[in-house]
Amino acid sequence: MELGLLGDVRGKSILHLQCHFGQDSISLAKMGAKVTAIDLSDQAIISAKELAEKSGVEVSFICCDVYDLPTHLNEQFDLVFTSYGVISWLPDLDRWALVLSSFLKTGGRFVFVEFHPLLWMFDDDFKKIAYNYFNSGAILETETGSYADKNTETSHEYVVWNHSIAEVVNGLIKNNMALNSLDQFDYSPYHCLKNMLEEEPGKYRISHLGNQIPMVYAIAATKLGSAMG
Repeated sequence: MELGLLGDVRGKSILHLQCHFGQDSISLAKMGAKVTAIDLSDQAIISAKELAEKSGVEVSFICCDVYDLPTHLNEQFDLVFTSYGVISWLPDLDRWALVLSSFLKTGGRFVFVEFHPLLWMFDDDFKKIAYNYFNSGAILETETGSYADKNTETSHEYVVWNHSIAEVVNGLIKNNMALNSLDQFDYSPYHCLKNMLEEEPGKYRISHLGNQIPMVYAIAATKLGSAMG
């Protein structure tokens, strides 16, 4: 779904926020884009650089907090891209939107694909509502395993925030962005949650909920000129 929004990226400059270990960054570079990618995790960036070198692809990787990026980078891009499981780690979406907008050229585009906030209202087994749809503050969780390896015995604590779609959209609007499209999808392209089944090729849904709930949403927006902001 993100490929359709990104379109032809040949010759385009792309800033990839919260890139993790760089697979999408490398893919975009292989498609002909000039890619700069950032992530908070030093281990993820080390792995991303190794993958890029093995792939024979040039990507500029930066290790930093997304909020601190303006102190590490002074450039504007044709596209800013981020996707899947990124905003739950961020407490302040107005500040996030300000950062991404500042790195876009006038007329540049922001492409964003994320898990639908309705999913984060449920408990882990998707049996009952356990959390507020709206951002009511930090949520402290303890998890055994990870989305990368559900079977690992490692247990860790983490802090996340729930963000409504209105919070995302209004953050963009406040920071000189014009919404081009907002789409919702009744499936996930990844098997990353409990009780998921591949009901159609490449389309995963919660087994007992089927296609009754949105699972992913996608936004495309354009940076307005100063005279229009």
